[in-house]
Amino acid sequence: ALSLQRKKKKINVSLKLATLLKTIPLDSPPGDPGGLQYHGYKGNWGNLPDFDKLDIAEKGRSKSVSIPASLAGKEHFGLRFQGFIRVPREGVYTFYCGSDDGSRLVIGDRVLVDNNGLHSYIEASGVIKLKAGFYPLTASYFEATGDESFSVSWEGPSIKKQKLPAEALYTRKPVRKKTRAPIVPCEPAGN
Repeated sequence: ALSLQRKKKKINVSLKLATLLKTIPLDSPPGDPGGLQYHGYKGNWGNLPDFDKLDIAEKGRSKSVSIPASLAGKEHFGLRFQGFIRVPREGVYTFYCGSDDGSRLVIGDRVLVDNNGLHSYIEASGVIKLKAGFYPLTASYFEATGDESFSVSWEGPSIKKQKLPAEALYTRKPVRKKTRAPIVPCEPAGN
């Protein structure tokens, strides 16, 4: 418990620390460095939709969390970037989502920044303590009408506030199905 005093009134506050997120060690990259995969969607929303229920209109790989050139100047679309972020050292990190219209940033399984809804450019932030390693990252965004803007930045130990650099972003390694050679019946040779 913690006691605070505000306007000569004492307030008792209880703080609960969240458990740390599961970390992938730095020596075991979960994918390829240099950016994230993204999916683009078409639709008209007032809040971020459930992208899992929508058809993908375009997809690609991006070196940054930003609006791809193919969607610049357009309206009624959504984006979801997915991959991993490489956290170089243990410490407290602040992540920022700046957007016009809504956006959300999820690290691991935690919504760290929720900047949802119809609005002009607003930057929202969230703070989290992370160990060195790789963490799943999902950044979502939607644009209704008017200006469009989306970026994700961070700051932490020895990192001044900056947009997420490509060298800290990793795409998931593709899952390759194990295939076997087909079984073809053979007839004896030489008959």
